[in-house]
Amino acid sequence: VRNDNSSRFGKYIELQFSDAGNVQAARITQFLLEKSRICFQPAAERNFHVFFFMLAGLPSEERARLKLTSVSEYAYLNQGCLDALPHIDDAEEFNKLSNALKVLLDDELVGEVFSVAAAVLHLGNVK
Repeated sequence: VRNDNSSRFGKYIELQFSDAGNVQAARITQFLLEKSRICFQPAAERNFHVFFFMLAGLPSEERARLKLTSVSEYAYLNQGCLDALPHIDDAEEFNKLSNALKVLLDDELVGEVFSVAAAVLHLGNVK
């Protein structure tokens, strides 16, 4: 279990299938997503992991298309901890996240998911 004070709780459903495609087992893990977490974090905490994953792992062309720069440039990220966590490789985690999304969504829709997340970061900079 990993929390790191950033991605707060919710529900994760894991399904396991047989070789024939039948559900063999299921597990629900509960967690809470705090909406206020987007706008504010204490100094020692990070915002949601996905933002850090994107900034570290998106290909440079995609970062340019989404007009993404560095963690320190975003109000929703720079009020909390900006340091990389020693036990998390944000770029590697982005690849894992992207591959997991592609199991369920086509490439275009995965791109749209990241576009929405990028838009949230940009909205945080509106004064």
